[in-house]
Amino acid sequence: MSLKREALPLRRQSWDVVVIGAGPAGSMSAIGLTRSGFSVLLVERSAFPRHKVCGCCLNLAAVQVLKDAGLFPTLRKLGARPLAEFRLYFKGREVSVRLPGGYAVSRATLDTALVESAEQQGTQFLQGVRASLEELRSDGCSIALVDRSLKQSIRANVVLCADGLSGSFLSKHPKFVPEVYASSRIGLSALLPEHSVNVLPGSIGMAIGSSGYAGFVAVEDRRINLAAAIDAQAIKEAGGSSELALQGIFKEAGLPVPAALECADWKGTPPLTRRRHLVGDRRLIVLGDAAGYVEPFTGEGMAWAMASGQLAVPLVRLLAVSPSIDLGCEWQRMYGNSIRRRQWICRILRRILRSEGLLRVAAHASPWMHFVVSSLNRPFPQEVAPHES
Repeated sequence: MSLKREALPLRRQSWDVVVIGAGPAGSMSAIGLTRSGFSVLLVERSAFPRHKVCGCCLNLAAVQVLKDAGLFPTLRKLGARPLAEFRLYFKGREVSVRLPGGYAVSRATLDTALVESAEQQGTQFLQGVRASLEELRSDGCSIALVDRSLKQSIRANVVLCADGLSGSFLSKHPKFVPEVYASSRIGLSALLPEHSVNVLPGSIGMAIGSSGYAGFVAVEDRRINLAAAIDAQAIKEAGGSSELALQGIFKEAGLPVPAALECADWKGTPPLTRRRHLVGDRRLIVLGDAAGYVEPFTGEGMAWAMASGQLAVPLVRLLAVSPSIDLGCEWQRMYGNSIRRRQWICRILRRILRSEGLLRVAAHASPWMHFVVSSLNRPFPQEVAPHES
């Protein structure tokens, strides 16, 4: 099945819900809201399929979200590869941690499948179109859409902003500007040929160096997805070469340097670790990576995105019984209690990976490692919005 290619101008001027960004958070919310009977427009600035900077891993919590949405058969149909082990490499040492489950699948494949599922439910999908928030009111929002020289303004009762780390949908509204942590690293990702990195079947590998780390896993077509988080200073000292900075990480970890690094098509991100203090206001809610991000390790980022998309659905449904509710205020509470509460473990891991001493201690503390892995993989509780219980 191929994605429908809608174009501007749209015949319809008003929507129940407009979702900005067709990654896992945006698509999961679009699927749930369309099933609930809302008219939904899903807007994506890129053309599909497209590669995204990502570890391409779904941990058990993310898999459970797909199961709850009835989409687990889709994951298997895509040929996603089961995961059972996480291997850390640092200073010539190797540590293995068992995973309770999970899958590896490329973002181009997964994101396209999720959008196709949304379209099957009745979501209208616009790709290659930029969107910006014009006006935010207590009864809805106005949105500007731009496709090359074509422009159109539309209205939505509710807007879900899921446009990722580098999204510009809220750029005209300073109160939504995120706080970027000073120690935040730059994300890099590419798909390498099969056998370019020695990856054991069912395993996520991670090479750790003083300037960052690089994770690698085999995806559905057996290519190797390599995703890294590197200090910007390290790239600068390497003459601006991401490949040289990555070579340094592999060498420091005691692993062979993949020859394919130099010819790979690398994609980058702005600084990764950030927090948007305001994630909701009146009829607007922010979810997925756009709401905030912490360096993930075994698929946590995908779980946070999917869970936030799922969590938004019952809240938007609440408008049917309480039209005057401030969705943004309620989302601020729900997001903090559910997603941000789960990110603190990755914040701790982020600090450990930057300290050789702490890393050595953690590597030999098997009960602690088991606790961390179990906590990161436990399913998200399906919180019910007020008045829906």
